[in-house]
Amino acid sequence: MKKPDLNHPFFKAYPIKGLVTFNFRREAINELESFAAGYHRAAKTLATKMRRSVHPLHYDGFPMLFLYRHALELYLKAVIYLGAQLIRVRGGPEIALDGLLKEHRLGYCLPPLEKVLKELDWLEGFKTRGIRNFQEFVKLVEKIDHIDAGSYSFRYPIDTKGRRALPDRFFMNALGFAKLLDPVLAFLDIVIFALNTELDL
Repeated sequence: MKKPDLNHPFFKAYPIKGLVTFNFRREAINELESFAAGYHRAAKTLATKMRRSVHPLHYDGFPMLFLYRHALELYLKAVIYLGAQLIRVRGGPEIALDGLLKEHRLGYCLPPLEKVLKELDWLEGFKTRGIRNFQEFVKLVEKIDHIDAGSYSFRYPIDTKGRRALPDRFFMNALGFAKLLDPVLAFLDIVIFALNTELDL
């Protein structure tokens, strides 16, 4: 891959406002949580704009839905990776992570997530507003996967074969989706904070 021209204005360190730093941490895999938080924050900004708009345009919901779904995917992967690290540090069993970054189906994350939570004895505490237990979380993830398993439906009108990504006249309430996912994503952020605290100790 050709190296970018670092003299281009995109890569200027000043002014500081607007500067984005990639790979700030020693291991890039630990940046998943930062990316997840960034996508969630952007999604909330769009949801707030839609909520306040008198006549929001229907296509304003497309990027918002994608950002929420992508934030959930990244949060799940961050919890799994950090949890696997913590379990390894504690001398517990290895958690298989093969293919986790190649797969976009949210359901693919559920078995390793459950293993991590069980091993850390955190499964019973996995609940937040709108989600009373891990089983309800599984159902939520399965519903999202049913609509957008490969992370394409909110980004493209068609799939890779040129077929409609979603059925004709498919309705979805973007603000309802946001209201449901906001506490879930905030909870996963707290789980990541707890994992990082344990790892630091």
